[in-house]
Amino acid sequence: MAVRSSNDFQLVIPERGERVKINAGSTLTVSCHLSPALSAVDMEITWFNKAFCVCTYKNREKIGYEGRASLFIHDLPRGNVSLRVADFRESDLGVYICQVTSKNKTQQITVNVAEEVSDISKDKRFVTVDYNDKRNENFQLVVHSTTPEFSLGSDLIIPCHLSPEISAVDMEISWSNDTARVCLNKDRQVTEGVLFKDRASSFTHKLREGNVSLQLKNFRLSDIGNYHCQVISKDRREKITVRMRINPGVPTCKSVTDIRRSKLLPINAT
Repeated sequence: MAVRSSNDFQLVIPERGERVKINAGSTLTVSCHLSPALSAVDMEITWFNKAFCVCTYKNREKIGYEGRASLFIHDLPRGNVSLRVADFRESDLGVYICQVTSKNKTQQITVNVAEEVSDISKDKRFVTVDYNDKRNENFQLVVHSTTPEFSLGSDLIIPCHLSPEISAVDMEISWSNDTARVCLNKDRQVTEGVLFKDRASSFTHKLREGNVSLQLKNFRLSDIGNYHCQVISKDRREKITVRMRINPGVPTCKSVTDIRRSKLLPINAT
């Protein structure tokens, strides 16, 4: 059985920001986990705020600032590297950076803790924890070289994933063939092409894992041809082409026989 390297991990934060009621003296939690849920017991974990070190965990020992910042030590075996700040103060607002090092690999992620001024009143104040992943999104689209054969009338999955497996939830994902759009996932909404109404879909529940595959129901002869997947994230765009064809001599079809990759970075490049 293959053993996963302790270096093979990503930092994961909630998809959306958290809006929490907090008063002076309350405890603030800034969530962050390893994916997969590897043990962080022997890793080095550092949280920064406004360029200052807030909390450091190294050699199984924790060093906090003013005794207010800490980690969830009992949860480190499950990959929980979240930060807890006790006795919350207005000066604690701002950008936080979590940096985790295991052997020769370092990952970091950014979170913004800001106050919603419009919601401040005499008896309450709200703080928004804006989970904004600042990692460099240097990803590629990956398609398996071969997939199982399938028959006309059956459902077909054209597998496509981001590498590394970063979240595609907020990315624009477009599938098309040589003549028409098949499926578009934009602003967290999925729209089917006119010619693929009620037949094309994406795996929205797996976007967090970087799965941008396409599913076609009731595959037809007219569906045979080239399929183009394009993923856009901020100033980066990746595109890959997959060819669907009839398998000669066999009453079935074959997918992913020809892969062509286009790499465009940045979008506004001439």
